Amino acid sequence: MVYFYVGPQDIYQPIFEQHETTEVVLPSGGILQVETLSTDEVRVVSLMSTDPMDFLDPRYAPGNIISRKLFIVGK
Repeated sequence: MVYFYVGPQDIYQPIFEQHETTEVVLPSGGILQVETLSTDEVRVVSLMSTDPMDFLDPRYAPGNIISRKLFIVGK
């Protein structure tokens, strides 16, 4: 038997503290969710994609820090 306990949210809020994130669309159509560290760097939070090759790319691994220069298109 499984018991579920629902406690007050203020207890769990520090554990699941949310940071402001931005979504970046990848060339394959996947979505990379990132949080801003500085004007030139972002940290990968999560990857949502149907392309398996996106998950094998080490640049898109959660926790990885990426330069914003990778996202400039047309230069």
